[in-house]
Amino acid sequence: MHKLISSAALVVAGLLSTAAFAQTSPPNGWDDHIAGCFASDPTFADPTRGFERLPTPASAQRVDVAFTSIGTRNIRLAVWRQDCANNPSFPILMVRFEQIRDPNLPGLPVSTTLANRDIELIQGGTVSHAETLGACSGRFCMGINQGAWEFERLPSAGTIIVAQARDPNVLLRNGFQFRLRGTTQAVTIGGTTGGSGDLPMAGRLNGTYFDPARSGEGILVDFFDAGANKGVFVSWYTFDDAGNPLWLVGNATLAPNGTQVDVPLIVTRGGRFGPLFNAANVTRTGWGTVNLRFPNCSTAVMRYTRTSDGQTGQYTMSRLGPASGVSC
Repeated sequence: MHKLISSAALVVAGLLSTAAFAQTSPPNGWDDHIAGCFASDPTFADPTRGFERLPTPASAQRVDVAFTSIGTRNIRLAVWRQDCANNPSFPILMVRFEQIRDPNLPGLPVSTTLANRDIELIQGGTVSHAETLGACSGRFCMGINQGAWEFERLPSAGTIIVAQARDPNVLLRNGFQFRLRGTTQAVTIGGTTGGSGDLPMAGRLNGTYFDPARSGEGILVDFFDAGANKGVFVSWYTFDDAGNPLWLVGNATLAPNGTQVDVPLIVTRGGRFGPLFNAANVTRTGWGTVNLRFPNCSTAVMRYTRTSDGQTGQYTMSRLGPASGVSC
C-alpha cells in the first residue's frame, strides 16, 4: 500500500481568539488508519470493497473546471470528507472524478494526471497542497509514483483520491475548502459521511463558551480522565424565569471517540457562604439535560431540555480562547 505521510467563570464579549491547530499522523500510521476506515465505517455495505465503490453522498460538493495541467481537460468532481469511524480525529478528503473530457476529443473518455500541488486545501487564510494522492482499487488506496513526490496518475473518471494537507494549519474538518490550482472555483467541505462531522471530545476543547448575543451567561466545559473512562463536567451559569442567577452543573461519561454527549444537570440549594457552609444542608435537584457537540475548535453547540415543563432550545456558542498551552 502507498504510504501517506503527514506533515510534521465570567464571559467577556470581544475577547475571542483563534485556537492553534496541529495536524499529526494517526498513532497507527496512515496505512492501517485507511484500512481501518474500510473495515469500521458503517457506510460500507461490503468492507472488502474500497473507497472507489463507496456511493457518492447526497451532500457531496461538486465543481466543474477546465484544468490545464497536462493538456486541457474539462473535469467534473464530486468532493466530500470521509470520516473514519476507527479514528474520527483523522478524516480523509475524497474526490470522485465523475467526468473527464478533452474538448478536442468530444464524446471520448480520457484520463488525466494531477500533481499534489494541483490539489489546494484552504482553511482561513492558509492555503496548503495535498500531502499525497492515492488512487483507490479494491480495499486499498494505491499511489502510482512517477518519480517525483508531486505526481500521481488518476487514470479515469470514477477514480477516487485520498488527500491530506501538507500544512499543519489546515485540518480536513468542517469549513475547509478544496479547489484545483489555477482555478477560482472552491467548494466548502463539511462532515458528510461516516459521522456527524463534529470533533471528537477531548481536553483540547476545554474552556468557556458563550453566545455574544446573550453575553452574561455561558458554559464552562472540562474534559477529564477517570480511570479507564473519560468524562466531561459542565457548568451552565444562567438565570431562572424570575431573573435570579442560576448555576446548573453536571457530568457524564464519554463514549469512545464520541462527538456528542448528553449531560444531566442539577440545581443545588441549601448551602451557605464561607464558614457557614454545611454540606449536610445541600440538596441536589435534577433540572434537565444538555447535549453538547463541537463543530470546530472554537464553537460549541448546546441543546437543552428542561424537565419541569419540557422546554427545549439550542445555542451556538463561541469559545473564549483556547486552553493555555494546548493546541486543538
